[in-house]
Amino acid sequence: MKLLTALCSKVIFFLIFSSMLFCISVSAQNGRYEVKGKVVDKSTGLPLQGASVFAQNTTLGVTSDEQGNFSIRLPDGGYSLTVTFSGYETEVERVNNNNPANANL
Repeated sequence: MKLLTALCSKVIFFLIFSSMLFCISVSAQNGRYEVKGKVVDKSTGLPLQGASVFAQNTTLGVTSDEQGNFSIRLPDGGYSLTVTFSGYETEVERVNNNNPANANL
């Protein structure tokens, strides 16, 4: 399987789901942190434009752009980040600004 790579000075996580590849990086600043990533089809590697990415139990969410990229700013703390796209299985992953390495890789 071909993994996408990102050029970034921040910590990068590769999260492989049953139908999507979801790559995120986390950076913190001023009581908030930013989660950036890309959502692609796992089997073809094509970006999924319009995938919904949101933090459960909040009103915070975004959609992926035409290259599958997204960026969401969250208040400090841990969240269940949910990714949905029509025709794909919904995926959930915990993110945390204090210890992002706890994500399931």
